[in-house]
Amino acid sequence: MGLTLMAALAGCSWFDETPEKPLEGERKPVLQQADETAAGNAAAPNLAPPRAVTAWPQENASAVQIGVHANFTPTFEQVWDTPIGDGEDGRRIFTARPVAAEGKIFAMDTSGNVSSLDAVTGKTLWHVSTRRRGEALAGGMAVNNSVLYLTNGLAQVMALSTQNGALLWHTDLDSPTRTAPTVSDGKVYAVTRGDQVYALNAATGKILWQDHGLQELAGVIAGAAPAADSDMVIVAYVSGELTALSPGNGSVLWNDNLAVGRPENNLATLHDFRTPPALLNDMVLAANFASNTVGVERRLGDRIWGQNFGALQPITVSGDTIFMISTNAQLVALARDTGTKLWSQALPPPLPKDNDDEPDEDELRHQRYWYGPLLMNGQLFVISETGTAQLRDAKTGNVIKEVKELPIPAENPIILNNMIYWVTTEGELVAYR
Repeated sequence: MGLTLMAALAGCSWFDETPEKPLEGERKPVLQQADETAAGNAAAPNLAPPRAVTAWPQENASAVQIGVHANFTPTFEQVWDTPIGDGEDGRRIFTARPVAAEGKIFAMDTSGNVSSLDAVTGKTLWHVSTRRRGEALAGGMAVNNSVLYLTNGLAQVMALSTQNGALLWHTDLDSPTRTAPTVSDGKVYAVTRGDQVYALNAATGKILWQDHGLQELAGVIAGAAPAADSDMVIVAYVSGELTALSPGNGSVLWNDNLAVGRPENNLATLHDFRTPPALLNDMVLAANFASNTVGVERRLGDRIWGQNFGALQPITVSGDTIFMISTNAQLVALARDTGTKLWSQALPPPLPKDNDDEPDEDELRHQRYWYGPLLMNGQLFVISETGTAQLRDAKTGNVIKEVKELPIPAENPIILNNMIYWVTTEGELVAYR
């Protein structure tokens, strides 16, 4: 999947001697494991009513980054597929999730080329290149008021017309940004790999203010888009810092740090975020890669609850429940107010049926990578990096339907007008009912 800049630490044997005979008796774990599936006597999730989704303008549907509960159930009938440019080739990977508005889908390929497609027919409306020099990983997008804002992996933020792709403005930054921008209340927020956040005037691109976190060497490739509304901006830094800022002048309202905690895997020093923080009316939700998922009181920044597992994919919040995929490939439902685990289900490694060879540890880890979850009519949609999709009951996590051999996703899907869209590793955008 290529999402992290540091490799998993390999296990090794320290002694060749035959181990001593273990002591007799029942063994119980001292520390709670992040991948345990028992949820005790927790209540079932209570969801908000589903609604029609007519736009997906930001990284996780809106500037507050909480996802949606869509009012439709997919049948997995392909409607169209359209090339958008360069696919993955070992050196370049997709980092940009599609966004949608005005009946259009906007997608970015691995070379920073941006396409606008008709959401119903898949017809390409325009296609522009956003780079004149250099190679870089791609970035991300957000759309607001007929303007497409984007980062392309270089040290800049750009604004294009959604009508024809014409450049409206571009602003140079101090370091590259591969994180999707967030647009809220007339401002564009962009986080760089140098652990800085910039607030730009959405109309002109003028830099209004900036803030920075602690320097950190290791991080995920893309990073996490900020969450924002008219009162607060939440930024997740490479260092594991979670910072609340004032939209007006960038003053710090509070700080938390998710770098402290027991890691759920051997990437113990990777504290960066890929999951965008979620900004609710009364709390902030955040999950970093290695070790922590937390609920933080919005006004003062006090920690309300915490779980000792991390995440890579955007979370979905509906009613009193949080849905997410942990770094260890568990589909999890948490109580919004307490963080209590309502249920947890392992997402299996989707190995090909005709593969007679036993996979090694690296292959098994790679094949446990899943995208999602999307919430639709009380069902959770997840899709693996080998093209296996599942619908699971949001109340229990149990599998309702499974479909294999779908186009292989390269980034998280989105929902628009009773269809699911995702970019593939081959450089196509596909649409499914």
